[in-house]
Amino acid sequence: NGKLPFLDCLVSRDDNSLRTTVYRRPTHTDRLLDESSYNPTSHKATTIRTLTRRAQLVCNTTDSLSDENKYLNRVFQRTITTSSNVTLTDLLLLPKLTTRQLLRPQLLYHI
Repeated sequence: NGKLPFLDCLVSRDDNSLRTTVYRRPTHTDRLLDESSYNPTSHKATTIRTLTRRAQLVCNTTDSLSDENKYLNRVFQRTITTSSNVTLTDLLLLPKLTTRQLLRPQLLYHI
């Protein structure tokens, strides 16, 4: 049918050109980090950034990127920020950790 799933991309042929979009398996459930989970808010923000960045890297047309962004917004609204006071923009405005902060040794204190 002119479509080939490859890694996390769906490659399809449209009028002798290739179009790539984000591929999800038929068993994909749209479940992300639940708002009531014990994951830090920074993990939720990273999830949003990662999936948004993946859409920007994989989608090669503005139509497919727009469709993917609409899909992601629906999923984020439903799963990450359903009833809390935290909005998507609040999550995206959290400061990103730099490589130096990530590689800094952590001290564990024993009492």
